[in-house]
Amino acid sequence: MEYYKIEHSNDRFYLPDFPNSEKIIHLKGKKPGRLADLALHLADLNNASECLNNLILYPEDNFIRRMLWRMAIILVMKCYTSNKGRPSQLQSTQVLKGDVEGQEVFNYFLNLRNKNIVHDENSISQAIPGAILNEKDAEYKIAKIICLAAEGETCSGENISNLRVLINRTETYVKTQYDEICNIITNELQQLTHSQLSEMDQMKYNKPKIEDIGNNKRLL
Repeated sequence: MEYYKIEHSNDRFYLPDFPNSEKIIHLKGKKPGRLADLALHLADLNNASECLNNLILYPEDNFIRRMLWRMAIILVMKCYTSNKGRPSQLQSTQVLKGDVEGQEVFNYFLNLRNKNIVHDENSISQAIPGAILNEKDAEYKIAKIICLAAEGETCSGENISNLRVLINRTETYVKTQYDEICNIITNELQQLTHSQLSEMDQMKYNKPKIEDIGNNKRLL
């Protein structure tokens, strides 16, 4: 898998590394749709890695560290959880096939995402109501109603290391899948004539609108 610089001018995309190209064809269908999902997975995994890399920049800022840590987990799990706009979600049983310990690590982060970070269902986050009782002869028996909010620490060295390994394993799997699909699509397109290929639509980017916020993206 390679990365190329892409430019946009006059409503068309250009790749400077391919000066002899005629156009960039807009691919549609099941296989290109799968390819698009894999590309978005890789973008999420890269951002998750950057979140972990930036943890060392804020050794004393617990708030920023907590937000970076949470976002890293959310981004990784987004590749695995059900998504209407990205139907080709990853399966941990395939990515981590035969790796019992790796599956346990995956389950830990999935539960952390589902039951603490995105939802509040387990005991990592707790709020404990209490009443401050005055001495016996005080004017008021209850001085104040309080509530203690507490959250367990999950951003430990071991967990950071485990998440990084999961990111790397997932990235390796996704890149392999990406390259395989690229080869299949290339072979299929090679069977067409140049005239047939030239008649295909030009690749186009549709800028999202405000009204798109509540709608699912259109699948390829």
